[in-house]
Amino acid sequence: MLAAPCPREYRSRVRFLLPPDRNQLATQARVSLLAEWMSDWLGRTVVITVAPTYGHMVDAVQAGETDLAWTPPVVFAGLHASTRFALTAQRQGVCSSRGAIIVRRGDQAASIAELEGRRAAWVDPLSMSGHLAALSQIRRYGLDAATLFASQEFYGSYSRALEAVLDNDADLTSVYGQLRDTADESVRRALDDLVGPRAAGLRVLERTGPFPYDAMVGTLALPLPMANDTRDKLLALKHTPSAPSMLLDVCAAERFVPAEPAAYAWLAATPSYQASRRSSRPSKR
Repeated sequence: MLAAPCPREYRSRVRFLLPPDRNQLATQARVSLLAEWMSDWLGRTVVITVAPTYGHMVDAVQAGETDLAWTPPVVFAGLHASTRFALTAQRQGVCSSRGAIIVRRGDQAASIAELEGRRAAWVDPLSMSGHLAALSQIRRYGLDAATLFASQEFYGSYSRALEAVLDNDADLTSVYGQLRDTADESVRRALDDLVGPRAAGLRVLERTGPFPYDAMVGTLALPLPMANDTRDKLLALKHTPSAPSMLLDVCAAERFVPAEPAAYAWLAATPSYQASRRSSRPSKR
């Protein structure tokens, strides 16, 4: 069912929903600066909200409570019919990435197959890099996470999941990285960004993926002319030294390109697609 027309007061402003922030310490400052930058760029007041969970993003998009949303892959797979447009990030010339399973540096495990009885700390049930890609990698070994691990808990963010591993409250987690990588450099940068100097206490056990990047969607709450204008501006956005783009920085993108629904279609065949129909809540805070 199509969303109701956008109320008049929303025609002068744009509501933008971000997923649970990866760096909890920078959340408020980043949101405030990004809202200011986007307001100048779009010529409309931009109001940014950070979703408490990935499931909340599903609810907000379907209910028309946001105009734009930066959605994880499995969330987008369940929302394609609720959007006016969908773009994705291009990084290093590609639109897909790989994650990584992370353990403490002193852990002696050489592969996933040696993680029996360990405690897993995941980000969110719908997080691609922070949960689903790791489960897919585990299944490649013919294993089931439900029986492989002693416990599985959701911490709501990458930082908190990594801190659980560092504090010995858990034994493994997973994070994001780039598809074209040398010596896991992109994963090391992600760890440094997420937990700072404590990243030295962590190591990559295995890489996961590949899988498609997140999608920038314009929802049905956007009036069609505004949707078309916003889409064109997003596609034209470039990152140059003389004109830096904070939105591209936040989305870790070189530029936005049209998302190909077929690249996400396989996600709709997974149990996680059905999970995207209901809200998810972190079990640890």
